[in-house]
Amino acid sequence: METTKGTTCLGINLHEGVTRANFIMLSFIAFLCMTMNIIPTVLQPFFLQEVIGISRQHIGKINASLSVLVEITIVLLVGVIGILSDKIGRRGLLVAGFALTGLFLLCFGSSHIISDFIGVNQPLLMVYVFRFFIGFSMLLVWPQMQSLFTDYTYIMGRGKAMAVMGFMFTAGSLFCFSFIARLPKIIGLYNVFLLSMLIGIGASIISRAGLVELVDKKEKEKVNWKEVFKILKESPCLKITFSAAFASRADVVILGMFTMIWAIKVAREFGRTPMAAMAEAGVIVAMAGAIGLLLYPLWGYLVEKIGKLKILALGLFFSGSGLTLMVFITDPFSIWMKLCVLIFALGVNGAGVGASTLTSNIAPRNIIGSVLGGYHTAAAIGIMFFVQAGGFLFDHLAHSMPFVLTGIADLLVVVFILITWKKAHAEEEIYNQKKFH
Repeated sequence: METTKGTTCLGINLHEGVTRANFIMLSFIAFLCMTMNIIPTVLQPFFLQEVIGISRQHIGKINASLSVLVEITIVLLVGVIGILSDKIGRRGLLVAGFALTGLFLLCFGSSHIISDFIGVNQPLLMVYVFRFFIGFSMLLVWPQMQSLFTDYTYIMGRGKAMAVMGFMFTAGSLFCFSFIARLPKIIGLYNVFLLSMLIGIGASIISRAGLVELVDKKEKEKVNWKEVFKILKESPCLKITFSAAFASRADVVILGMFTMIWAIKVAREFGRTPMAAMAEAGVIVAMAGAIGLLLYPLWGYLVEKIGKLKILALGLFFSGSGLTLMVFITDPFSIWMKLCVLIFALGVNGAGVGASTLTSNIAPRNIIGSVLGGYHTAAAIGIMFFVQAGGFLFDHLAHSMPFVLTGIADLLVVVFILITWKKAHAEEEIYNQKKFH
């Protein structure tokens, strides 16, 4: 039986064998994880338009298709990666994933050079190839974050741990949109790709040296997928969190990607250069990150005090409302755009903390990676759908429609929570009694 004794960090009870230093390093690695994950989103629109030469009328479609390529990879492989992490552990996957991501980011930024060297007439082909490998490499990294935060903690205090994870994720995203987005103007775009490779290698070294592996490789049995599906079928809470993952995980991707694409595409119409527009759009996205960052301690406190389901519903309501209101926006640099982003930012991280904590609490400890693999698969399918549909709507209907589409989906999940509230709340209360699960 697990004991209540052990180290604490930030008021969070850590699992036996985990030190404060391990938890602090894991938190910093979460920052590096999101930094590496967001860098392609920040640099890709400018790289495609100014270096590869993609026309403005096709930039939305090309960016969306690149993201869909990554999401297809996630849908096909994230479940397998989750099972693999339950069998061989999380740390080795992190080490390999960070190093490979750094390498392929540099190759991505060198796509036009590599295509010339090997005699390929279409550099866009190499862009797709290396974007796929970046997505695959990061697939070894980001799914391990939630699994490790779950491994390192107990139910009592796990909400705070998920808030810490989300805080560092948001800090990494904020770092990219407020700092990395400005670097091409200062040191040049190619040097930013080179810097990204160095960050990846550094993150790989830190992961190897700073983390402890808790997965017992010798005792892990073969995961039965029927067991995972059975848990999902019987759990109203998991039905809600998987639905939330499908509907809302795309929110931050949509905001970051289409704000950047929109700003760069219409830059000259509003008297800005594409590079200046990219920097200004980065500030708008960073504003959402900064607000979310400040609210994470509050969400971590509230998720423990008033419940995961309530926080999930409240967060989805605010984020969905902010995105849906963008239907009225025609100027991405306007004060009204910033107001919608503010409303969105008030809720998006609350939804993330509520969903991730609830999923981690419900998942049986011996197959946490597998259940989270299913959770991330639902999220990937959602991102693939909303990015692809959003790219089409962006090019053919209105620049604001990608935001509106995912905002409506968020609000529909709120309705689903209200419909299934009685059963889901009862299940949540049962698991709240298992403080040291």
